[in-house]
Amino acid sequence: MNIAFKEWNVVDLALGEGRQSILIRKGGIRERGGRFEVEHERFLIYPTYLHQSPHMLKADWRPRAHDDRDDKTVVAFRHLVRVEEVFVAPPEPHMARWDTLHIYSPDLVRARYSYKPERPLYVLLVRAYQLATPQPVVE
Repeated sequence: MNIAFKEWNVVDLALGEGRQSILIRKGGIRERGGRFEVEHERFLIYPTYLHQSPHMLKADWRPRAHDDRDDKTVVAFRHLVRVEEVFVAPPEPHMARWDTLHIYSPDLVRARYSYKPERPLYVLLVRAYQLATPQPVVE
């Protein structure tokens, strides 16, 4: 597998623990015909640490939003994800209906709705599979 999807490290952890089953994205980047599409239905999660914001997570996940790498590991691929379904998020007043599917704070979800409001917010329903052994990338 040589396809990866960048996501916060803490979200990768939540996916692996079954505490998150969706990813949210705004359309507008390299879309064909102005329509959001998932280019790859299966991908590794590339855990990122930059911009990981504890205040944008639910309170019980904030302490886990830190850099847990050793000095030589750039990143470790831990999970393969398969997209089960993609749909437009329900209108913002109904965002609480899917609150149990993610670890994001309400402020983060509202911010995603508000960013380029003329474009819809998309929800990717995903299933995560833990790799037998994490695959580190080292310097």
